[in-house]
Amino acid sequence: MMEKFKQLLNLIIMDNSKPNPITEIQNKLFHERLISLKEGFQAMETTDVRTLPEIMFTTYFLPLFSGETTENSNELISQWFIIAGTNYSAVNIVDAKGNFVIKIPPLHDRNVFSPILKRSEDIAYAFNVAREKASLSPNLAKNIIQEELNNRYDHMVSQEFIDLKNEWTNVFKHYGKTQVNNVKSKNEHSDIDEFDY
Repeated sequence: MMEKFKQLLNLIIMDNSKPNPITEIQNKLFHERLISLKEGFQAMETTDVRTLPEIMFTTYFLPLFSGETTENSNELISQWFIIAGTNYSAVNIVDAKGNFVIKIPPLHDRNVFSPILKRSEDIAYAFNVAREKASLSPNLAKNIIQEELNNRYDHMVSQEFIDLKNEWTNVFKHYGKTQVNNVKSKNEHSDIDEFDY
């Protein structure tokens, strides 16, 4: 009985340099569930893809998405969300006869951040380490938090969503919009004052 207890205790207090079989199983199950969830979301999106006539897309939405105009952009984006159902949903474009022409990708990517798999990647872990070090040096704790937050921000900013970008590039190429314009919004501030005093 005591021997089994020692074996169990050794499994729990395992040396970090050796792979932990329990953690490996948990990570494997987590990855399998994550894949299953992604497949479920993709299946939902393919079964409930809404359609829009091509003439409406090319007249109203393509100029907005390609950056040719920002006129009525808030209203058009609202209408797009109504048509698509969500900002994560694609829309099929059909011709006058109802034949499929092209799939317009979602405006927002569902795969924004990768999940945290290691304890050391969790922000709570960084705060715990900083709290422990704060008794030795408050500046050290502050630096730990600042470095951790900066690293996370840099990682988030540097992520590129290649799949969604490629889908939009294909849409623009299909409609001959190889050069996407960056139009300044009317709401953006300029050097010119709005009011004369």
